[in-house]
Amino acid sequence: MAKSSAKKELIRSLQDASNIAIATRVDDTHINLEFKQGSFQEEEAWFIKMNQASKNTAPSEFVVLPETALNTLLESLKSQHEEKLVLMLQKDILNLMPLDLEDALAVGLEELEKLRSQDETLRNINTEHIAKRIKTNYPNLFFDVSKIL
Repeated sequence: MAKSSAKKELIRSLQDASNIAIATRVDDTHINLEFKQGSFQEEEAWFIKMNQASKNTAPSEFVVLPETALNTLLESLKSQHEEKLVLMLQKDILNLMPLDLEDALAVGLEELEKLRSQDETLRNINTEHIAKRIKTNYPNLFFDVSKIL
């Protein structure tokens, strides 16, 4: 199956919940899957409902994804997080009144790349702190309000 076709089938299976299985525990290391809707498809998602162990516990539900789909999803989330960081950095730089946003943002993007070398996920980044550090280290990139007043 072609890559784009497999991707379409995966998306369709997620939207339609087309592969639904009931899982019954056989023993501690085995479960039995019985598809109530759809069938075993390697390129598609499966929605699995565990049979209730007792009346006091709610049945568990799971979604099983192909590894490639999970990796694509994680890469997409990482990319969106990075886009959000750049937009937040841009906003924080704008709040400090740059003379040239592009120049100040270029310095900010270099700062983000330095941080990425320390932590690839770019978690817990304070873009306001980065913007203030740029203004302190590169004052020529920003309006000096004290000179105007």
